[in-house]
Amino acid sequence: MRLPRALWAAGALLTAAGCGYLPPRTARPRPVMNDDLFTLLGGPAEKAGEKAEPAPKPEPPPPPPPPPPVVRKHLMLKGETLWQLAVRYYGDGQQWVKIQEANPGVKPTAIRVGTEITVP
Repeated sequence: MRLPRALWAAGALLTAAGCGYLPPRTARPRPVMNDDLFTLLGGPAEKAGEKAEPAPKPEPPPPPPPPPPVVRKHLMLKGETLWQLAVRYYGDGQQWVKIQEANPGVKPTAIRVGTEITVP
């Protein structure tokens, strides 16, 4: 849409005379530097030539103690072997040695029915 020539000339005259709309000028805030921000947040202001010492870091809390080892008891049934127990509890029959070491008084070749076996 074209403006009539009279309106266009009137707008040009008003703008040239200083009557046109101009956005108000506002002062720009100066950027906050790291030192200023540190001071604003309540930290100590550094003086010329002096550096503030960093606060000592608190020691981390000690790690929690390890959980106690899980000890299970198994009552031997007819036909069971340490290999079968290792497969049941560990998923690997070759781990039967762990069960044997936890039960030093038990012979792997002569386990009686009803013997209570410790499974670590």
